[in-house]
Amino acid sequence: IDGQELPAGDYTLWTIPGEEEWEIIFNSKMYPWGVRWQDSKAMREAEYDVVVAKAKVSNIVNSQEKFSIRMISMPMQPPMLLLAWDQVVVTLPMEVK
Repeated sequence: IDGQELPAGDYTLWTIPGEEEWEIIFNSKMYPWGVRWQDSKAMREAEYDVVVAKAKVSNIVNSQEKFSIRMISMPMQPPMLLLAWDQVVVTLPMEVK
């Protein structure tokens, strides 16, 4: 992913959205929830980040009402992680070894 190896395993998925690109983070720690109730801060601990990658943001015409995460595969192209919500779609190409 983005030139980095992601070993097989279980990960939490985190995003840091931006206007033109998002950071997509695969973190090896399992958390009870994404945000702390006391102060509304993310529970993510960066020392457990395994892969941090940049992903391109695109706009779509038809609004995506529900947030979705899926893998897509097209002929002659690497598989991609696709995140979509509202009128935004974020794609992260992956290479399978």
